Order: sequence, then C-alpha cells, then structure tokens
Amino acid sequence: MASIGEIMTEVVTHAEVVNPETTVMYDDDLLYEIKCLTVEELYVRLDKELDAIDAIKLTDSYPTNVSEEDRHQGRLKQLSNKEAILSYLCELYRRNILVYGTEWADYNIVMCDVNSCTRHEMGQDDLRSSSNCCEKHRARTDIPILSKKDSMSLHERTVSNQYWEGFHRLKVYLNPQLKKLRKIRELQLACMKKPKIYEEINDLMDSILDANGNKISEFKDYLTPDHYRLIRSGVDVKEMKEPEVLLQCLRKMKSTRK
Repeated sequence: MASIGEIMTEVVTHAEVVNPETTVMYDDDLLYEIKCLTVEELYVRLDKELDAIDAIKLTDSYPTNVSEEDRHQGRLKQLSNKEAILSYLCELYRRNILVYGTEWADYNIVMCDVNSCTRHEMGQDDLRSSSNCCEKHRARTDIPILSKKDSMSLHERTVSNQYWEGFHRLKVYLNPQLKKLRKIRELQLACMKKPKIYEEINDLMDSILDANGNKISEFKDYLTPDHYRLIRSGVDVKEMKEPEVLLQCLRKMKSTRK
C-alpha cells in the first residue's frame, strides 16, 4: 500500500492545484494584509480580541450604585476593538468559513418587534417608546415617546448590548473550535511526518550497518531494549511503537560514530 507521502505526491503531480483565492466570496486590495493570515492565525487573533469581552470584569468595573449609563460605558470599553473582531469574522466568512453563523453581521440592527405584523428595522433617528418599539407602533398611549436625543441614546445602548452579548456567546463557542482546529492540524502533520520518519530510520540503519560491517549488536548500546529486540527480530520499523524515540537514538548513534 502506498504511503501518505506517496499518495500526496501523486495527487500534486497529476491533479490541478486549486488556488485558494478562487474559493473566496469577494476580494479587494484593502484585504492584502489579512489575506496573508492562515485560518488558525485568524482564530488565534479573534480569540485574543474576544478575551476582552468578560462578564466578571464588566461587573467588577461598575460602581456601587450602577446605572444604565454605567453599564453602557462598561460595554463600550470592552468593545473598543469591535472593528478588529468584525474584520476577522468577515475574513473567515470571505473564505467560506462560518464561525457561529453570520448573526454578528446584524448586531447593529435594532428591530421594532411589538408583534409579527409590525416587525421592522428601526433607524438611529427614529423616535421610540422603548428599546424594541418605535413611536408608531406602541400599543399603549400612556407610554411616553422619547425625545430624539433619548431615542438615539437608547439605540446606541441597544446596539452595544447586542454586540456585547453576541460576542460573549461567540467567545464561548470559539475556544473549543480553536482547540479542535489545532488537534486536526497536529493529526494531519503526524500522518504526513510518519512516512518521512520511517524513511530516515531505514536510511540511518543502513548507513550505520554499512559502516560497522553489519554488526547489529552495536545498536544495543544506543536503542531501547524493545527497539533493539525488534530490530534483531527483523520487524519492519512501521510496526514499531515510538518511532520518534527510535529516530533520536539512531541520530545519536550516528553522530557518535563519526
């Protein structure tokens, strides 16, 4: 059976290599620097930025008598790098990689959703009677309509709260995804490295045996007892456990015999 390395060589030789840039959603010169980042690097940077979205630190930052304005300012402070977070999310989407869906693209939208018949997006300048109701669709006339200044302030607080809560949910989701990505990366690299390790082990053993007149007994002073026993038995190196350890021992043996 062909090794992974041989299979991949065959694929590269006989199959067309797809340019990653042909799979993206859109492109622009402004994206040059972020395009140079791998997906793992995007995950790492995103994870680092999301670390600032912290409920405990937010609560600890409030004064004794916390007001809605204090909460708003606390959220804004933790959202100071909001654009960086969004840029990494957008880049992942651009590459057809969804991270926690695309809800984050609409965190800046505030809906008037008093009922299903009147549900619509409210603009920043719209007057409202509450965070989710505009002046036109308030069900009760005894609920006052806010001034334009207060309406705009409420809009800003609502948007910042949506970003904060959304990023907080994303933070919980992202860390396991980053761990899984790294696990899969290590799994793939391990699969790719093993054929090369086996090849180097065989080359080293042949080189050492050629130099010492095929005296297998000399391996005893350098190898582990199990590896030495298996080599004397003629077992294929692919069937041996801990090939990395065997390789290091053979490298040491080769260097001491120069």
